[in-house]
Amino acid sequence: MERKERKTILIYGNNRGFTLIETLIALSIIVITFTVFLDLLARARYMLEEEARRYEDMIVLDNKIKRGELKDVKIREKAVKDFPGLREVIYIYNTVSFKRYEQR
Repeated sequence: MERKERKTILIYGNNRGFTLIETLIALSIIVITFTVFLDLLARARYMLEEEARRYEDMIVLDNKIKRGELKDVKIREKAVKDFPGLREVIYIYNTVSFKRYEQR
């Protein structure tokens, strides 16, 4: 009886490697992981470029306000309801806007 158990162990214990299906499943998981990772990198790069443009526009708007050169800047003014002595001035340039409160 002991011999029969050893024979069974030898038959099932013989490891010949991975099957084709196991290899294909592992490769599929790796491909899906890299696809998701590359998509995340592409989105992060897009967001970084978009924020860099906004930052540059904010620097330009800040410089224009400081110099008083408001040629390409849209300006909207409105009264503040709760504070009659103040007005809200919104400066808009490309993708950014800046809000400032001034006395009348």
